[in-house]
Amino acid sequence: KGKPYCERQSHKANSNVPLIVRNDTRERLTRLNQVDIKLYHELSDCLDSGQYTFPKWDPNRFELHTYNITRAKAAEKRAKAGKNNG
Repeated sequence: KGKPYCERQSHKANSNVPLIVRNDTRERLTRLNQVDIKLYHELSDCLDSGQYTFPKWDPNRFELHTYNITRAKAAEKRAKAGKNNG
């Protein structure tokens, strides 16, 4: 298995300018990560238990709140074709 090209440079940069993280920053990040970890488990636990707390996917649910550029361009072309033909 090869090493990334930039690995040596990144290790040198890290040793030249080490990251210093204050304890309050570390504690805050730990609290924030707990939310991410909980969400990850909520999303992935369904693979083991068969239980899934999210609703079943319904593409129509988002139809009112999305913009489909492909459909919009097709509608625009149809409208222009209608003007040119009429």
